[in-house]
Order: sequence, then structure tokens, then C-alpha cells
Amino acid sequence: MLYEDFYSQFIDSYNEGDNDAASLALMRELGNILVKKREDFVYLLNESEIPATTEMSDAELVDLFVENVGKSPQLTLGASLLANIENAQTSFDGEKQVSDDAVKAGYSCMMCYFNGDNYSNVAADPVTAIAQGVGELSKLGTTVASGAQKRKFGLSDTAAQRQQARSEIIKQVIAQRTAQVEAAQKKKEAQEKTTRTLLIVGGIVVGLTALGVAIYMMRKKAGK
Repeated sequence: MLYEDFYSQFIDSYNEGDNDAASLALMRELGNILVKKREDFVYLLNESEIPATTEMSDAELVDLFVENVGKSPQLTLGASLLANIENAQTSFDGEKQVSDDAVKAGYSCMMCYFNGDNYSNVAADPVTAIAQGVGELSKLGTTVASGAQKRKFGLSDTAAQRQQARSEIIKQVIAQRTAQVEAAQKKKEAQEKTTRTLLIVGGIVVGLTALGVAIYMMRKKAGK
């Protein structure tokens, strides 16, 4: 299944206190970004001091991300920021705005999800992580969204949670790649149909032209 509406999935899950669902919504959106904006995904890794290139396979990039998210505050915060930038809401004046609270909520969700009971204070101020951030990440605010969310750990250990996160990203990547192939196939079929139509019409025109010439020659010969 190809998930598109990230923002409502994430916000609804977060507001319901379902940390797992909110985190996995983030994973799916990052899978979308990996396919649609590969350079941004690679940039996120590199700016978090994780060497990566656009030539790496999808699976290699996903593994790098899943292995480090939650361990690296910079990467975790950057991932939340990137997902929210891609889903910036349009304000009343037509400007795109990134929700600061949503960025911080995403950070807290992922830190909690990928660290389990080792991350005991969900509402902790991520000022240290932000201060250590790179580039524009360091300009974010210094307080997390008010109201700690309930931690719902459906898995018993962080290794299993990382595997589930990897699975969600990969499934979304495959869905996006499949959608791209199908779109390309439809475009190709449409182009081939247009070409066939042009050839048929062209053949009719040529045939009518030849018939007209033949009739003209016959009449000209008969008039002699």
C-alpha cells in the first residue's frame, strides 16, 4: 500500500498518544523522500556525519539511517525536520510554514521509539541535540512540544524496533518505485498509441493522395 497523507497520520497518532504509529508514519514518509528526493536524504546522512552517496542502493541508505537514528540526535532531529519540510502547511497568506512543534514531536517520538526504556524522559528539552545540530538545524527552538506522549512499546527490544522501522521504509520505497514504473509504462503506452494513430492517419492521407493522383492521371488520359 502506498501511503501519501503523512501529516494527518503522524499528527493523529501523536495526539492519540500512540508513539509507535507516529514513529512509523515518519519512517514511511522518509521512504517517500528517499525515492522522490534522494539527494536530500543523502544530505541528511552526510550532515549528521554519516558518510553516504547517491550511488548507494536504496537498501544501503536505509540501513545507514536505521542503524543511526535514535543514536544520533542530529540525525533524529534532521529526519523529523526533513519530513515536516516536505509536508509544510500553507498558511492563510499562502506561505508554506513548517510546524516547530511537529518537528520537536517527531524528534521525541523517534528518540523514544528507537531507545525504548533507555529514553525515559520523552518531554526532555532537546537543546543539547539542537546545539550540536548542523546547518539550519541549530536554529530550531529549544523546547519540546508540551504534553508528554504515552509510550506504547509493542516490541520488546530496540533491535526488533529497528527492524520494523527498516521494513516500513523499504515497503514504502518499493511502493514508490512500483508507482514510478507503472507511471512510466502508462506514459510509454500513451506515446505508442499516439504514434500508431499518427501512422494510421498518415497512411490514410498518403493513400488518398495516391488515389487522387491516379484518378487525375486517368481523367487526363481519357481526355486526350
